[in-house]
Amino acid sequence: MFIFPHQQELHLSYRDSSNYFKILFQGKLYLLNKNGKQLSSGFDNITETKAKGYFETENYSKFEKKVVRIKGLIDSTGFQVVKCKYHAININKEDSSIYCCSAVFDAKLNDDVFNYKGKLIYSSIKHIEFSSKTLHIIKSYSPREEFIVENTKTGETYYLDGESIRYLKNNKAALIKNNNLYVIDLLSQKKQKLDKETYLYSAY
Repeated sequence: MFIFPHQQELHLSYRDSSNYFKILFQGKLYLLNKNGKQLSSGFDNITETKAKGYFETENYSKFEKKVVRIKGLIDSTGFQVVKCKYHAININKEDSSIYCCSAVFDAKLNDDVFNYKGKLIYSSIKHIEFSSKTLHIIKSYSPREEFIVENTKTGETYYLDGESIRYLKNNKAALIKNNNLYVIDLLSQKKQKLDKETYLYSAY
């Protein structure tokens, strides 16, 4: 508290109920536990995620005169679960998986899926819209826009036409096609058409 004075969030984050807090030192944020142990190296930003004990890291760089943010993930011990190199980090708490979009610097590399220990469990050259440990929804743009559902447990692959898809829970997803709303069981592939207004009202 005395070594790092005048830090806007230090006092509040140190006194809250979390076991962790951040300090700003020489232009970088560092994660510490309440015993004062440094857990991370320096980043431009560190934020706690919806998964307890996991923190999203960010570094900023300039590319063609624009600020580019690259993201990664560390756990509460400071272990780097996901390297800080992705455009977006998404955590699926239902299945303890992490899926990452790689679209940075105008260079599309593979999108990757990791478990909570940082082990790579799936990878795709196409964009991963959603992923669990065994179910993966891929967005394909060529030769036409469509969604590809891969089940790595059963080896099944099938295709879905639609403008957007959103995972719900319990292996079900909401698909919008031609302004109609469908709920799809991703395992059985059964599709049920719903009234959009009624569904959105009940969801929110």
